Amino acid sequence: MMDITTLIGYLITPVSGVVGWIAGTRMRKNTAIKSLQETIQLLSNTIQEDNAKIVELLEGVRQLKDENMNLRTEIKEVRRENADLKAGQKELLEEIEALKNENRDLNELIRAAGIPKPKSSGRKPKTTA
Repeated sequence: MMDITTLIGYLITPVSGVVGWIAGTRMRKNTAIKSLQETIQLLSNTIQEDNAKIVELLEGVRQLKDENMNLRTEIKEVRRENADLKAGQKELLEEIEALKNENRDLNELIRAAGIPKPKSSGRKPKTTA
């Protein structure tokens, strides 16, 4: 018959193997969970950084849209001013043409009346381009 120490010796080997296997499995699961937690934390940090960049870019887009709207308003104002200036230019050209016609008619009247032409001072009238 076997003594108790031999029996314990035979039982300890399989029991310690089972305990080691259970502990190893548990450790692998804990390592996997820890690895997953680290990955999740890394992804969370990346998402936070990306969100901060997105917010910054959206602010830039908003500022550009505001600037674009202001520029469109300025362009409309400049176009109105340009139209007003063209209309004023047209009026001035019409006045100049009327004055030329009036001057021509007056010169014809002076010639018809036989009045001699006054001597020129040697200066030419100013012209604008």
